[in-house]
Amino acid sequence: MFSMITQLTAFGRISIDNLSATAQTLYLRLILIDNGLGWPERFYASNSRLMTEAGINSEKTLITARNQLIQMGLVEYRKGTAKGKAGTYKLKIIPTTGVTTVGTTVASAGVSGAYMTDQYRQEKTRQEKTIAAAATRACEGDSALAEAVRVFEENIHPLGGDIESDTLIDLVDDYSAPWVIAAVKEAVIYNARSMGYMKAVLERWKRDGFKAPRKGVKQHGTGRNDSREALEERYSDFAEADRNYIPPWKLRSSSGGDQAASGGDCGH
Repeated sequence: MFSMITQLTAFGRISIDNLSATAQTLYLRLILIDNGLGWPERFYASNSRLMTEAGINSEKTLITARNQLIQMGLVEYRKGTAKGKAGTYKLKIIPTTGVTTVGTTVASAGVSGAYMTDQYRQEKTRQEKTIAAAATRACEGDSALAEAVRVFEENIHPLGGDIESDTLIDLVDDYSAPWVIAAVKEAVIYNARSMGYMKAVLERWKRDGFKAPRKGVKQHGTGRNDSREALEERYSDFAEADRNYIPPWKLRSSSGGDQAASGGDCGH
């Protein structure tokens, strides 16, 4: 069984010469994701999510760091089977004995014991600071994402699978957790609880500014008016669609068309 404490301890003993700081940060990010999911054998993680949460600036850098982890035998990676599908990761068990350290590497090069000790201490301190900083940044990202997921599930509906989960994660990656949470609130206020509605709101905010009103809709004084009338004016297209919506059960006719006639131009 994968033990987070045991594996982090073993990971801390790996030589800093063997892994770049980016690879170390990526590995810590993967551990936190796996832990948050309850330690499944394999888990999905998109490149965009990992780049955002691990602070990696380019996909090329991410791939290089991932290849280092693969070559070290720390992770297994499988590319997504369909276009746009996130790849899967599997964390490998790190041996708790026989791990190469900076100290043994320097000693084998014939350096004096005193110098080896000083250099090892300096490198170990730098490594610990790097890991601690990465863990802090990762935890902060985890906290923001977790809050967005919580608000969505409590106010819209529970996430129904990998596709919807990945979509919500991508929205947080693209627009930030505070924006996604604000979009959830907009959806609740207008009673339009759907991912599609949230995406439309977020796209408009990105284009026109955070919480910008629809073009052509007047403001109500200096404050924000969230009354039913103001919301219908602000989102007139959604209001019109809501008024014209005919539930599926009203389109069904038990006798062959009496109720269907109320659907107007619905093709019945």
